Amino acid sequence: MYLLVSRLENLYSLASIANFLVFLLDGRYRSLLERVLGMRMGYIRSRVSRQISFDFMNQQLVWHGFSEFFMFLLPLLHIGALRSVWRSLSRFVTGGSAGQADNAAGCPVCKAVSPVMPHVASCGHIYCYYCLRASRLAEEPGLMSCLRCDAPITSQKPLTAE
Repeated sequence: MYLLVSRLENLYSLASIANFLVFLLDGRYRSLLERVLGMRMGYIRSRVSRQISFDFMNQQLVWHGFSEFFMFLLPLLHIGALRSVWRSLSRFVTGGSAGQADNAAGCPVCKAVSPVMPHVASCGHIYCYYCLRASRLAEEPGLMSCLRCDAPITSQKPLTAE
């Protein structure tokens, strides 16, 4: 019995989320109950001409709430942490690994085939001097990680011909 109730709750939650996403697109039914019963807001006096429908106003209010929330949240996000999460997710989705990324030639920042003023990062990967320097300055000290292997980059030195 408990398992059945748990599954019904999960199903209701998924249906509510799906209804909310559809509401964001078309703005017609605010809740799952309204969608199931086919209830919509209407005017008491239908002869009164209105410029904007209730559906449109509801949809705009929800979008406005989302935009205010994201404008509040945006300054609180740490861009460096988001980059590493994005790299991990993209590597997971594409099925790539650090060993496959090592085979790529050139600077991982600007994608130049032959890096300008090549410098070797502490992990051994080659970057353009300006790309590496700008990336290290943009990150908090000691937090930059290699774009190919995710190892922390602590130092850099010029590439010398051997």
